[in-house]
Amino acid sequence: MSGTRHAKVKLIKFSSLSGQIAGILEQELDADCDYREGQRRIYAHAVDFADFYKKHLEAEHQCETEEVLLSSAGLSSRWYAEHPEYTEGDTLAYALHQIAHFRPDIVFDQARVLMPVIGDLKKKFPFIRCLATWDGWIASEPARMHGYDLYFTCVPEILEKHVAAGHRCTINPFGFETSILNHIQVPESRINRVCFVGSLSSGIHNLRNRVLNELRKEDVLDWWIGNIGQGLFTRSKLRELAYGNFKAFLNNFPFEMHNRGKLYGLEMYEAISRYQMTINIHGDQVRNIGNMRLTEAGGVGTCQLIDWKPNAAEYFKPDEEAVFFRTVDELKSKVRYLLDHPEETRKIGLAAQQRVLREFSFAAHVSRFMKEVKVFLG
Repeated sequence: MSGTRHAKVKLIKFSSLSGQIAGILEQELDADCDYREGQRRIYAHAVDFADFYKKHLEAEHQCETEEVLLSSAGLSSRWYAEHPEYTEGDTLAYALHQIAHFRPDIVFDQARVLMPVIGDLKKKFPFIRCLATWDGWIASEPARMHGYDLYFTCVPEILEKHVAAGHRCTINPFGFETSILNHIQVPESRINRVCFVGSLSSGIHNLRNRVLNELRKEDVLDWWIGNIGQGLFTRSKLRELAYGNFKAFLNNFPFEMHNRGKLYGLEMYEAISRYQMTINIHGDQVRNIGNMRLTEAGGVGTCQLIDWKPNAAEYFKPDEEAVFFRTVDELKSKVRYLLDHPEETRKIGLAAQQRVLREFSFAAHVSRFMKEVKVFLG
């Protein structure tokens, strides 16, 4: 990378987005847009991890970094057009071609696209010294995920499963990319209501469904639910019926009526920042807090209402940096209090922001990742 000073170590990171989001972001790519410009335009939306690893690793001169978004057909076709020595193939072939071209020392397979060939990867590419991956899915099966050198997660019970499977696994909490604050408009005065931005899925979010429905009835909630549609036979309703969850099926109808749709990236951050409060409820099987929303909402200074877990204080001081609840009645009581005391609510949100910027920035997240990699490399 001319003009920048880097160690000789190289890292490649593979990531993926949902097909729907990737398709929307690809609308940024016009006919004259080359591969690098296409990357810049897509990553500028700050969706998921975006290109934040590259930004921080290269700013700290830790290693030269190549970010590869596997789910963008527009980007992959442009890359192949610029590298005719490779024959365009499926997603796995694309990842292997990127490795062959970039020749990294470290492969961070966040998308786990390399799983089918992970056992032979270092034989095929002897320049690879470390294979790392990420697992943030509570229902994952680590016993079927052998082959990586390092495993990272944000959830203690996922760590336990990986350790039981014999994996070298480390907790690395999510981080907030502080530069996002330069690209959104955080209002001086926030809407004195609760917002929810996220998804609802049977078998995973039964508590979330029930809590949101109760807040909806209290007329204190505005919501953006990205995975419910409109009409009688939507995928979300069929999913609830498949699980036999008739309450959730019926709840879909009122949720649809005032649903504001799917939000991601900068639009999501800005929407949350407009509200005094946001609700953050983990999946039903999660025993400890650790999701991405903790740092996203905390980073923009919005007071979070979080389902209490034993490790709550590892992230935020209860009632000082976030508000935790154990029951729906407790939540409703606390929401009523916070609505009546907006200045106190504002202070809690800003205290959370200071905690996030101090301990849970994306720079800190990347630093923890590289520390573990360096220990492995010796």
